[in-house]
Amino acid sequence: MSEETLKAREKFFNETTELRKKMFSRKTELDAVMSGEKPDEKKAAKLSEELFDLRGQMHKKAQEAGLAQAGFGPGFCGGPGGGQGMGSGPQHRFVRW
Repeated sequence: MSEETLKAREKFFNETTELRKKMFSRKTELDAVMSGEKPDEKKAAKLSEELFDLRGQMHKKAQEAGLAQAGFGPGFCGGPGGGQGMGSGPQHRFVRW
């Protein structure tokens, strides 16, 4: 990663601290709502929508900072299905050829 990209990345992280805190908070709330015995569908939908909007804001800020091409685009925010992860998980051991 170039020095310019590293500086842009540091600035991006500093400028998005509050946004990332909001995302974490909403994700934690959503997890709590969904893990209850009777999940509140309306509350879950509202939290999901808020998370979607926050991810969009994060992506926009990454694009504005020129970081979308450096791996800070869609999926960077750690939402469901996003990011590169560790592969398909342990179930790949059970595949019989």
